[in-house]
Amino acid sequence: MLRLLAATMFVRPGMVRNPYKVYTFCLLPARQNYSDGKRFNMTSKTIHRHLFPSLLAKPLSLVPGRLHATLISGVLNQLLAGPIHDGDLDFMSGRYLRVEVVDAGIRFDLCFDSGRLRAAGSGNSPELIFRGNVHDFLLLATRREDSDSLFFQRRLKIEGDTDLGLAIKNFLDAIEMESLPWHRQVNGFLGRAVNLYERIT
Repeated sequence: MLRLLAATMFVRPGMVRNPYKVYTFCLLPARQNYSDGKRFNMTSKTIHRHLFPSLLAKPLSLVPGRLHATLISGVLNQLLAGPIHDGDLDFMSGRYLRVEVVDAGIRFDLCFDSGRLRAAGSGNSPELIFRGNVHDFLLLATRREDSDSLFFQRRLKIEGDTDLGLAIKNFLDAIEMESLPWHRQVNGFLGRAVNLYERIT
């Protein structure tokens, strides 16, 4: 349940010939005016997207989503044992969440049942979908970038019950990372993963 949230894509006339510009435009802050094509070209060069290698994405996408969900929920139950015991995740009871890691081709569903995060069955429709790329999820997990920036820049997106999404975001933002089990080991591992990922992509 890495932290995640939302946005919309916009396409301006004259941009469709260059898909990279269309994609990059969707990641820029919405309050600015990019009608000036020259200004947009200069801005787009400043954003580098670390996308998951396609050769690795293909085999990962073939792994059943339930297996991804089972592995990740097991890890999260260990890391979040304290907050779960304190009832901080009770608002998730009976709710279904989908996580989509777009560039890796991974999609899985989670739910919170009987005091534990679990893999959700395929017959249940998710009330909330979090969507993003591997690099942005890693930045969020390591807190190298805050969630507000990632959502404002449309690098992480949300679809569905926005109240539930906000509750999850607030829950994750409130966690004191230093209090989690194996904090140093996990943070060190994720930090090295981000550095390596940025070098190879």
